[in-house]
Amino acid sequence: MKRSFITDKILLLSVLFGLLLFTALSAAAQQGLPENEKDTYTKAVQELKSGSYDLALNLFNTSLRIRIEKNGSNSVPVANVLTNLGVIKSQLGSYDQAIEYYQKAATIYFQEGDNKLKQLASVQQNLAICFSEKGDFEKARSYYENSERIYRTLMLENSADYEDLLINQTLLFINYNDLAKAEELNNSALGIKTLKKSEFNKWNNKGLIFFKKKNYIQSMVPGFAA
Repeated sequence: MKRSFITDKILLLSVLFGLLLFTALSAAAQQGLPENEKDTYTKAVQELKSGSYDLALNLFNTSLRIRIEKNGSNSVPVANVLTNLGVIKSQLGSYDQAIEYYQKAATIYFQEGDNKLKQLASVQQNLAICFSEKGDFEKARSYYENSERIYRTLMLENSADYEDLLINQTLLFINYNDLAKAEELNNSALGIKTLKKSEFNKWNNKGLIFFKKKNYIQSMVPGFAA
């Protein structure tokens, strides 16, 4: 396996975890849920963050059962748990299962309309990453485009979320050797300055593009002028 592909995969999973993890809901969002379910959900998020996927999976499944019983299977609280279950399956490389969870969550968020557009955009990006890992370029590109349209509709082109979207899209086009498109996307990402520590990923992408172009010196030191 080529070194550049390994680097791409590590970066992609790293961005996935940083971008797509739904953290514990705010106190306001948790109102009306049983206290034991809140504790279960919060503990599940903590275990997911720490990489204890088996324990997190069990806790989220417990939370899911309670939320379905209390809020109904098509509720936003249920969609939030489904998204986290998708994250776990993605981290474990079970992309088909992750896609199933994400698609169920996306359907719920879509039914909520404008209120949950940002969550829908995030899940669309989750789906894109899964299809990219499965080697389905067209579906991955389609889901990325869906996510991008939503962020533009919400006028979030200078947000950290949009920045992460560009980083992930860049990796997609690097992996499929459309280096002109990858460079265009990465340059757009470099133009966004948020508080997130994503500069490494953007400059690493730039290095990968140079590497794919066989500009080996610039791949090691992006921006170096011979």
